[in-house]
Amino acid sequence: LGFNNREIVIFKNEFGKPCLKGYPSFHFNISHTKNALLVAISDKSVGIDIEKVQKAEIKIAERFFTGVEFEYVKINKQDKSFYEVWTKKEAYIKYLGRGLSIPLNSFCVFGNELKSKIFTTYLHQYIISVCCDNGVTSVDITELHMSDLINMATELVRKN
Repeated sequence: LGFNNREIVIFKNEFGKPCLKGYPSFHFNISHTKNALLVAISDKSVGIDIEKVQKAEIKIAERFFTGVEFEYVKINKQDKSFYEVWTKKEAYIKYLGRGLSIPLNSFCVFGNELKSKIFTTYLHQYIISVCCDNGVTSVDITELHMSDLINMATELVRKN
């Protein structure tokens, strides 16, 4: 964006979604789970979620998923399909910037309006969902390990 890191001012909207002050066309979102961090950057609103596939919480699906979503989880591999639906829901409400002020069972991630906005992929034991207006059909993923981050931070310190 052509300015110094010290000039970055991050604020949150009324629902807690972080934004970059003074740059309305710069959008980002962050998600994390066990040993993984995900960051998305876009020129339009974007929401993301990453989850490690574990044992499915069927009681959560019964309570927070629509009937269509719950049936999808029951019919398919429960653990993987549960986290697929969950990450899509999280990505969508984060995309809207309204968080959990929207009841999770008030919308279906398989509906026509959302199908074209949400992209889901798998990386190792993680499920990643991205929601934005651009009609995402793929995402570029750069995998960094702790040593990569340490090297990058060390280089930044040297430059300053």
